[in-house]
Amino acid sequence: MRRGIAVLADFGSLMRVMRLIRMRRPYASIAMTPKASLLVMVASFLARTPYRLYATGGLRLEGSEGAQRLVLWLMEKVTCVAANDVVANSRSLAAAYRASRLAVEPKLRTVMEGSSHGVDTEYFFPATQAQRTDGPLQIGFVGRLTRDKGIPTLLEACVLLAERGAEFELHVVGPQDEPDSAAFLGLMRSQSFVVHVRPPMDDVRPALRNMDVLVLPSLREGFPNVVLEAAAMGIPSVVSDATGCIDSVIDQVTGLVVPVQDPKALAEALCSLSDDRARVRALGMEARRRAVTDFRPRDVVQGVLKHAIADRPVGM
Repeated sequence: MRRGIAVLADFGSLMRVMRLIRMRRPYASIAMTPKASLLVMVASFLARTPYRLYATGGLRLEGSEGAQRLVLWLMEKVTCVAANDVVANSRSLAAAYRASRLAVEPKLRTVMEGSSHGVDTEYFFPATQAQRTDGPLQIGFVGRLTRDKGIPTLLEACVLLAERGAEFELHVVGPQDEPDSAAFLGLMRSQSFVVHVRPPMDDVRPALRNMDVLVLPSLREGFPNVVLEAAAMGIPSVVSDATGCIDSVIDQVTGLVVPVQDPKALAEALCSLSDDRARVRALGMEARRRAVTDFRPRDVVQGVLKHAIADRPVGM
């Protein structure tokens, strides 16, 4: 499947999915991500698969306009109609689906505190070395290097921090192959503050251990996994109040929430953490506690699949 819209290629993918489903005849089809979910739900509907679950992790049409927004809305609507069950991985994402008239109860539901699969807090655990109590604040970002992830807001906030004389270093980890990635890389190289840029990592833990605080100023999410991973390692996050992001942090308890696309508010939040490392540690401890208590993978996955499990015929 291609990630973007490609009508002929998408039709070919749909035919291959239908062929596979008719050959295997599964009881349930479960799909995530917009393109895969559209094709799998439609193919499963046409093949009369008994149970069809769309586990949505974000609303791609948020932030789009005009004809593109209409096309994306229609794709989401078809996916939701073809599914028996639409599980949003955060409360704010479910609210966005209701507001957009894409899905309603009882088809639409959420799971516990959110997330698609929780976080393994035995794999992601706090560093054993003593936490930094002084020196430059180590600010981290993990994700695609693109506008949707709030990179302009992050860089503008860092410029404001530098102008205030704050001591910090920025760590950026993630894919750099988006259409606007090269421009952002160029901006980073031209800054006066220290920026460490790394490509995607199979194991992100070493990068997270270099961070005092994670920043995710994204414009839209479902429920950001990286915030959970950082929390499990005792690292608090500063996130935007965009869909999905706002559910990943309890403001002033496990991290901080700032208005979306507001570099001044983000800079002020980071400055307050730079000046109070004891607060950083306290937020990180609460973030870890919440990750352990509310996001156990087994509980989250059972919540996602509860209808599939409960309704499954005896003997299947």
